[in-house]
Amino acid sequence: MNTRFYAVALLFFPFLFPQHADAQNAKSLLWEISGNGLNAPSYLYGTMHVGDKRAHNFSEATLKALQSSEAYAGELNMDEVDQGAILNLMKLENGQKLHNQFQPEEWQKIEAYCQERLHVNPNDFDDYNIFFLYSLIAQSQFKNQKGEAVDVYFYKQAKKNGKRLHGLEKVEEQIAAISQLSLDEQRKMLLEAISGKAGNGEKELKKMLKYYSKGDLDKLLAFSEQSDMGDDFESALVTVRNHRMAERMVPLMEAGSTFVAVGALHLPGDEGVIALLRGMGYVVEAR
Repeated sequence: MNTRFYAVALLFFPFLFPQHADAQNAKSLLWEISGNGLNAPSYLYGTMHVGDKRAHNFSEATLKALQSSEAYAGELNMDEVDQGAILNLMKLENGQKLHNQFQPEEWQKIEAYCQERLHVNPNDFDDYNIFFLYSLIAQSQFKNQKGEAVDVYFYKQAKKNGKRLHGLEKVEEQIAAISQLSLDEQRKMLLEAISGKAGNGEKELKKMLKYYSKGDLDKLLAFSEQSDMGDDFESALVTVRNHRMAERMVPLMEAGSTFVAVGALHLPGDEGVIALLRGMGYVVEAR
């Protein structure tokens, strides 16, 4: 388990992991959905949760699709996201403490790292789970992330233009998926992140941005397959969610043209959103 896990997670929102399956052949982040009784086409766009300008090089077709759509749907409806509620969901239960999840010498290393690199005391987060602290550490290892993430940009543009706003999932559903990662794996992941064994996060991100900017889902998928998180975790974070997203897109598209933006690696694969929509009878074509 390495930094590639966090780099790949940037293709989802907020803590997601890709599936191992065949990707689409066309190189595109924008897909048009039509047929199967739809009165107007809807659109599916693969996002990346970074502010890097290379991820914001939108095609004219993408901007036109966003503008022409009546509604916008992201993985979450950001108008409904309660940051306080998210923090509560990340808290440990039954009086457990974060530092007790580690050996004393391991916690000392975590304290030293956080104070030196993040300028925070991890004991301030002693009521929160391992993944919460890991996210803080991993995020700090990716530099030069300026500007809005792609999904945030689309959301703000849609809201500014008065479009109907929807979320395909609830925060509770996303966080519940994270719990499928065992405590041992979470501990290992965090300790590797502070030890330097996690690899070069910026190098991984640069490579991923290269594929993403070209809309190359095949190479993004191949890149992601180098990190193996286990079948159960992968199923909870990806496959189950792909089915949920595709199913919840249907009534939105039937109500009117909808621009749907989800993590790019939810699109490809035998059980990716593109294949699932096609299996329902829709025509899904790269644009």
